[in-house]
Amino acid sequence: MTVVNREKCSECGCRDMDEDEARGELVCNECGLVQEDKAIDINHPQGRVGEGAHNTALRNDVGGNKLGSVIDRGEARKLGKSNLTRTAVRAHAVKNQRAKDIVREIERLTDSMAIQDAAKALLETGFVNDNSIQLSGDDLGPKPGNQMRFMHQESKNATYVIRCSAIATMMVLSDIGGIPYRIWKVDARANDIAEKDCLKAKRIIRSRLDKTALKGLTGLKVIRNPATLRRRALDAWSERLRLWVHTQGIAGAQQFLDWVDEKRRKLDMDGDGRLGQENADMQMAMIATVALSELGISEVTKKAIAEGVFMLTVGGVNARLKQTRSLIEDSES
Repeated sequence: MTVVNREKCSECGCRDMDEDEARGELVCNECGLVQEDKAIDINHPQGRVGEGAHNTALRNDVGGNKLGSVIDRGEARKLGKSNLTRTAVRAHAVKNQRAKDIVREIERLTDSMAIQDAAKALLETGFVNDNSIQLSGDDLGPKPGNQMRFMHQESKNATYVIRCSAIATMMVLSDIGGIPYRIWKVDARANDIAEKDCLKAKRIIRSRLDKTALKGLTGLKVIRNPATLRRRALDAWSERLRLWVHTQGIAGAQQFLDWVDEKRRKLDMDGDGRLGQENADMQMAMIATVALSELGISEVTKKAIAEGVFMLTVGGVNARLKQTRSLIEDSES
């Protein structure tokens, strides 16, 4: 394997490359992206160039398939015949590699084909090169795939960037109602991805999606009704609380859950209620915390509710409760 500095990585811009001549790969040493893969020229009349070439010259196989030679790029360069491999590189290089990596990561995170299909449709808005769309950067802005370089600048490796991009992709799909509401913090914490990186990556992808949607360039269905999206989020957090409570075997669990659901219904009112301005996770955390004291449930701590269920800090929940506790306690049951 030889080190080359003649090409720039399409992902991170680094010029430090490793070239594996036997496998026909050019790999970025900075982020690990395979720039070129399997440089195969099946049409060139020369047939064989260099010691690393194999197979025979162009011929027809039994089934009518054409077989050709693998060109040893190192030998071709030494012989002054680098042009023999250029067409092959363009024809057979892995295209849209980052989008494919993200889809594979989503497959690892979820076994839902519906989520995977929705992700593919979303990734086409920013990670896939589509020459049929003749729009400038001024029309749609920089591609999300290029903007993810902010993580490389923070010394995050390629695996980290791909996982963060996969989580952010599902966050956007969840926000627009393209998939069931997904509690993304579970994915981020399980894979040791910083929440701030997920949020920034989500903003990048969402900005691109909004611009393509305005120009009619995406087939993704975007739910624009805030009330519908809010109910989906609250329902997801309510279900997470329900599962957690029953797992803990808390006495009076059903009374606790009914109390929380009733307060949520009265205080949220699809975003128009007295707690309708709160994020879904914070609203549910505050109501559940008040329920502990109102119902005299002592075996569950406020910290367990805030951090274990809603993945918030107990300090953050308490700070908001100083302003909202009276609203929760005084609302009609």
